[in-house]
Amino acid sequence: HFLRQIRRKIGDLVGIQMNNGSPAAIGLNTLQGWIVGAKFDGCKSTLKVICNFTKAGVRTQIVWAESGTRSFAIPKKFKQICRLDGTCTDKGPRKKIRVSGPAQFKP
Repeated sequence: HFLRQIRRKIGDLVGIQMNNGSPAAIGLNTLQGWIVGAKFDGCKSTLKVICNFTKAGVRTQIVWAESGTRSFAIPKKFKQICRLDGTCTDKGPRKKIRVSGPAQFKP
């Protein structure tokens, strides 16, 4: 499902030979950085998907909408929001964020 979201969102296909620097390759590498070496702690899914991970003792969440764009509450323990393009921003005073493709919440 992640790759389908990346392909729909960014347009490039990835395979054995990736076009390094393309939006799809950046998205795939970002996602791999989030989950490789992390312990999967389960997901909740309705029209919104919320998956929990622990990596090096740090708990994170990856969230995305099954279809369209959905509003997600940002738990207080998380201070940053990261996108597939590799950028992270401080949550600031926001309590919710609208998301379509995968985003990561981290402390």
